[in-house]
Amino acid sequence: MVALGTGVVRREVFSCAQPVRLDVELGSGGIRARLTEGPELVVEVRPEPGWYGPAGSPRGDAWGWQPEYDWQPGRMPQVPPVPGVPPVPSPYGHGWGAGQGPHGPIPPGHGYVPGFGTVPPGHGYVPGHGLVPTAPGTAPAPGTAPAAEAVAAVGAPTVTGPGLDDIEISFSPEAGLRVALPQGHPLWATALTVDITAPALSRPHLRTGSGFVSVTGTAATAHLRTGAGSLDLQRAEGEAELDTGTGSVSAGRLAGPARLRTGSGSIDVGTVEGEVSAQTGTGQISVGSLAAGSLEAVTTSGEIRVGVRDGVTPDVDAHSGAGGVRDDLSDGSAPRAGTPRVRLRARTGSGRVWITRAV
Repeated sequence: MVALGTGVVRREVFSCAQPVRLDVELGSGGIRARLTEGPELVVEVRPEPGWYGPAGSPRGDAWGWQPEYDWQPGRMPQVPPVPGVPPVPSPYGHGWGAGQGPHGPIPPGHGYVPGFGTVPPGHGYVPGHGLVPTAPGTAPAPGTAPAAEAVAAVGAPTVTGPGLDDIEISFSPEAGLRVALPQGHPLWATALTVDITAPALSRPHLRTGSGFVSVTGTAATAHLRTGAGSLDLQRAEGEAELDTGTGSVSAGRLAGPARLRTGSGSIDVGTVEGEVSAQTGTGQISVGSLAAGSLEAVTTSGEIRVGVRDGVTPDVDAHSGAGGVRDDLSDGSAPRAGTPRVRLRARTGSGRVWITRAV
């Protein structure tokens, strides 16, 4: 690990001048991949800004979970509660209850703090500070905690091991790059950010349980997935799959077959040149230019707006349950001979379908 600026960062640099597969899997946090021309592959892993204090101790937003009950508003009790030790004052709100955290069940007797992770039995948590052993009779280590955050008769040692060295970062020209954390590791629920710089036309396979995924530059193929968060892809020459449970999906140019899906959120595409399917449960779908291939756009509730490139003839099948269809291309004239054809199928349960010429 190295210190860059004020943060703790794991940084690895590999010699790599050719496109490779990029395989990244996080429990929580964001992933950025920049595909550029250059002889190196660079990987940086860090906690998201603000999660680590000046001394390197974990910090979070003080949401948490206790085995038998929810957090009380404005209070942060010990995990488990310690007789005679008052809860830590906290300006934050409710937390997770019923044994269920944001990424699955919390182990019995454990707590959970987003941005930090699982709190083991016999410990509490101080915002901006980290784990607090609940053993009576110990005192805070000198200079490790502001007086306002210290707990009487409870030690508050600085936590200096963020665990970034436990993350697997491996590379070979044949297998490509792999960045992964073992399931169940304390950092699995910690919000991390992975930044990758790799050769253009690499093949990103990027997955996170909760957080954004962004790819700039040109990818040969792209597979991006998150449970909750936005997905952004600048350009894909071949197959692309973008899938999020909730959040927006954005793609600049799709030249090959592609599937875009979100449970709730908007879908925006600059140019379609392949066979593309775009589906959202709730949200609008916007395509700047349908230039070649086909587009299937489906939303339960939301507007669909598609621009068709000049010089192509569209075969349109559009329907709206409530909102109507506006087709600015239906002027009654016969298709021009020799022009390439594109197919458009648009469906919305509630919202307008608007088909026009691309600007």
